[in-house]
Amino acid sequence: MEEVRYDVMRRVKGLDGVEAVEVARRLEYLGGLVFFDTAGNVPRGWGRSFSVVAAGPRDVLRGNIFVEGDVGVLRERLAEGGMEGRDSGIPGGGLYGWVGYEGDYVFGEYGEVLVRDEETGEWWENGGLSGKLSDGLSSTARPGGFHACGTRDGFVGAVERAKELIAAGDIYQVNLAQEFVAAVVGEGSLFPLYEVLREASPAPMG
Repeated sequence: MEEVRYDVMRRVKGLDGVEAVEVARRLEYLGGLVFFDTAGNVPRGWGRSFSVVAAGPRDVLRGNIFVEGDVGVLRERLAEGGMEGRDSGIPGGGLYGWVGYEGDYVFGEYGEVLVRDEETGEWWENGGLSGKLSDGLSSTARPGGFHACGTRDGFVGAVERAKELIAAGDIYQVNLAQEFVAAVVGEGSLFPLYEVLREASPAPMG
């Protein structure tokens, strides 16, 4: 495996002013898209805010943070790339992914990353992703009609049970949610759906 440094960021002046969502759309075709999207509503006092776009991971790591060997793999990979304890002020390449409630994780190792400074509109890059921008994937995909997975009575019952547990002192807070599902109609990428949601509910660090 070739050596990758995650602390070498350079300006990409040709992208200055281009919105992060457009860059993410144009890199989706590479697979494994990661988009840390600061679409707006950044609270005062947060300082600089960034949007991060990466795609085409060098490797994908899967495991569980409660399994010592799996955590060891993550630590080794961080150490190999010189990522451990590094903070240059601008997010660089490295391990990007998620950890589920039960501890299962999926992290991609990204040697190439594009970062937009949301305050200045400047773009920074590690690697050569800016040279891989496409016109974006075509799509006719959209969600069909949504329907609830549960019933009203079931949800009301869950609320009543939560209130009982709070009154008994067994819990102090609970987040109840109701799941809705819809079949995908059409072909292609669902990224346009994300763009609609993003416009309706812009969020910092999304």
